[in-house]
Formats: sequence, C-alpha cells, structure tokens
Amino acid sequence: MRAKNYIKIYSPATIANMGPGFDSIGGAIDIWNEFEFLFQPEQCNTSKLKIEIKGEGKNNLPLDKSNLAYKAFTIPFKMLQLNIPNIYIKIKNNINLESGLGSSSSAISAGLLGANYYINKNHAKCFSKIKLLNIAKELEDHYDN
Repeated sequence: MRAKNYIKIYSPATIANMGPGFDSIGGAIDIWNEFEFLFQPEQCNTSKLKIEIKGEGKNNLPLDKSNLAYKAFTIPFKMLQLNIPNIYIKIKNNINLESGLGSSSSAISAGLLGANYYINKNHAKCFSKIKLLNIAKELEDHYDN
C-alpha cells in the first residue's frame, strides 16, 4: 500500500504521578499501543468506518464512531471543514485500561496524529504539535498524560 494511504503510530503509556510533581510531571514508559490507519478511497464500497481491536479492551471498547481514537481522528477534519475519509483503524492495545497509564491519552494522540498525517499528505495542510496538544487537552481529563 502506498504511504499516502497508510500510517502506523506507536503511542506510549505514561505515568503522571511522579514524586512531588503529582498530576503535573509525567513521563512515557516502555509499554506501547499500536494504531494502524488505512485510508480507503472515497469510491470504495466498504463502510466509511471499520475498527478492529486486539489486546486490552478488545471485548468492551466500542467499534463505532464513539471509539476514542476515531473521535480524536475526526476533530482536525471538522476544524478544517474537510470530509472525513473512509478509514479502517487497527488497534493493538498493550496499555492496561483504567490503570493510570494513559490508555485514553494514547488513543487520542494516535487519532490526532493519524488525521494530521492524512490531511498533510492529501490537502497540504497540517496542525502544529502545540495545536494538536491543545486539541488533545479538550478530550483528555488528565492533561498531564
């Protein structure tokens, strides 16, 4: 598949309750979720959205538009008033859910980066890292992650 239609993102777990920096100092740790974004052509006869999850949460995370990675993915398109592409998202979750290791931040970051990559390659526009961070802040209750 051409790079234009595919991106793989590795997003680390985080710990944000480090010593005296409780909820203000964080760090990435060596546990990674993997997100594959396969962009389907508009004329493709497949559904606009398909999500596959392996690992943590495979039996209880949503596989529809309420999925956090997909919700984050759609925001840059909406902000730029662009059509959201047909997308197949393959997720391999290695970060334990609800463990304080930033599994939701991992999904949000990957969704935003996947969208930013697609928009840059197909529309020659993109958001800065600071802008993406500010967008993520709106979705994540624990901003320190």
